[in-house]
Amino acid sequence: MSYGDRSGDIAEDMAVDFLRLHGYTVLARNYRFGKAEIDVIARIGDTVAFVEVKLRDAATAGASAFEAVVPKKQQLVVKAAVNYAASKFGRGVNLRFDVIGITWDRPGRSANLLHLVNAFQADSRYYY
Repeated sequence: MSYGDRSGDIAEDMAVDFLRLHGYTVLARNYRFGKAEIDVIARIGDTVAFVEVKLRDAATAGASAFEAVVPKKQQLVVKAAVNYAASKFGRGVNLRFDVIGITWDRPGRSANLLHLVNAFQADSRYYY
């Protein structure tokens, strides 16, 4: 993408605004654990959503935003999410893994945002 280093930040800002408009409370951004980074952690009711934000250029053909969250990335996100949840919450919190895909022509122009709830599941060995 040729929008400079800020395109990822702009996409995450868009995702955060979207989540807030839909009743989520944003708990953290760019949470790191080992090799993993979770773009946005947000809570709605008794559910904590760990959200990957993926940006795609409308002019570039290739994998969709959702296809970009490959199994290896999912495993890293789950490990980081379990670590975050264990350090921040007691029992009774539901963990969910979402993906927000954003496709745009360029910043400041039209964008299409799609929120895929429960985009992937944690492996049963990560029971929390």
